[in-house]
Amino acid sequence: MLEMKLMGIGKLSALAKVGDGSLVGAAEVLRIELVRGCWKSQDEFCEFYPQAVVDGPKARIFLDDDNAGFVDLIVNFTSGMVLVKHAGFTIQTMPGEAAKGRAA
Repeated sequence: MLEMKLMGIGKLSALAKVGDGSLVGAAEVLRIELVRGCWKSQDEFCEFYPQAVVDGPKARIFLDDDNAGFVDLIVNFTSGMVLVKHAGFTIQTMPGEAAKGRAA
């Protein structure tokens, strides 16, 4: 196997269209890395993306230092497939706002 099959690539493209300049660049770099990637195991994937949050076949990769932009993946190492499940932004609570379920 030379490359992973990437599905859901449109979600990365959509994120790149609404993000700022650095997010656009990060989304494009991630797209290229995912297309060219060939990870045979979760360990190899984690070595390549050490900042990723990985739980079994699920992985979340943050695209910036503020963790505002992220991509959720489902990776099947056996079949060589990567699904972009979601690409978007985290919702951040504004200072002074109560988090859901907590008193102010």
